[in-house]
Amino acid sequence: MSQLQICRLPKDVTAGQFTCGVESIDDMVYRSYFTTILQHAYAYEVSSKNIVLGYYMIVFQNINLDEYPEEISEYKDLLEYGTSAYIKYIAVDKRYQGHKIGTSILDQIIKRVFTLAADWPIRLITLDAIRDKYDWYKRMGFKALDESKLAAGDFTIAMYMDCIKSKKDIEDYIERQVMI
Repeated sequence: MSQLQICRLPKDVTAGQFTCGVESIDDMVYRSYFTTILQHAYAYEVSSKNIVLGYYMIVFQNINLDEYPEEISEYKDLLEYGTSAYIKYIAVDKRYQGHKIGTSILDQIIKRVFTLAADWPIRLITLDAIRDKYDWYKRMGFKALDESKLAAGDFTIAMYMDCIKSKKDIEDYIERQVMI
């Protein structure tokens, strides 16, 4: 696959010119430009050789750490809320699905967020996975926030990836504090 070009959404996406096969996600794509120019969230266009392959959107959100497993919420008494880079959607044109484009897009998002997390306090990457994409996100390193949602048959499952740089630094710090 050739190199993907990613740029902030340059203009409105005209309804009917793009479909990923999921109408609700297509609608989000069509409404993304206004959200982008308001700077509430940023939508990106993904292309290769001047062919638009897909879109994705990122939103920074405050998250209540208490809603996450202990590995995340363990130190919530220091700060009740953290920051998440929330992936609102990843949409690959139906004509180009099945060629690892979504995987390449998600890899790029993860790398970019981890780069940001080196300088900004971003603790998690979060998303609401459509049920049939759950296993794909899991293979990509995401964890379900609540596994019982799978059994309940919910259409989407909240998932997260931890961006913490060094768990060893945390363990070393705690060990030193205990010794004092």
